[in-house]
Amino acid sequence: MKPTGGVWLFTTGALYLELLVVDYLLGELIPYEFIELAWVLGMSLPLFVPPLARFFDMKTVWES
Repeated sequence: MKPTGGVWLFTTGALYLELLVVDYLLGELIPYEFIELAWVLGMSLPLFVPPLARFFDMKTVWES
């Protein structure tokens, strides 16, 4: 079974939530804005990296 874009979205969302909880429990070591920026950039990687887009059976921005 080949992973899809939904798997990527779920995985990045789960990592984002886990990082937020750990950061909150440790006393907010990393500003929230940086965590959110990293999440948005990580979530959009398949839109700009062709090998990752092919792996998840997606199209890059310029292929659409």
